[in-house]
Amino acid sequence: MIRLRPYFLYSILRQLDAEKTSLEENSLPLITKRLVDCRFQEEIQIVQTFCDACEGCVKKRPDPAGSLWGEGWQCKSTATPKRLNEVENQMRSILYDLELRFGDVMRADILIKHAIERRPLHYFHIPEWQASYERGMRVFSKLTGLTIET
Repeated sequence: MIRLRPYFLYSILRQLDAEKTSLEENSLPLITKRLVDCRFQEEIQIVQTFCDACEGCVKKRPDPAGSLWGEGWQCKSTATPKRLNEVENQMRSILYDLELRFGDVMRADILIKHAIERRPLHYFHIPEWQASYERGMRVFSKLTGLTIET
């Protein structure tokens, strides 16, 4: 089972568009390859804490005080209370749209299809990312044989 925070569902699609070029400085490219290799049949659990994408991330650093996401580690991208709140609000917004909760588990193909259909304009505020996301949707559809209805 793969453990991911909600926004990484959309990052996977951008990574599909990028093919072998790494878009993230974490384990997301490896997770995307793993999902492609199993035809998106593996299960994904939605988590609020450090997730599998955090492994090897350049933003994760040891910190004895820990963080909201786990003991002994801090994430540079959420080091300020304001930024942490922004990330938490983004995760809650995604879960609200998907009608899911932290801890929910679903097979990757079904979950990602659901995520696409519920948020087809996820990156509307960054046109280049939205275009990449939409190309990734088409790659996902081809790989899984699923028809996406947006």
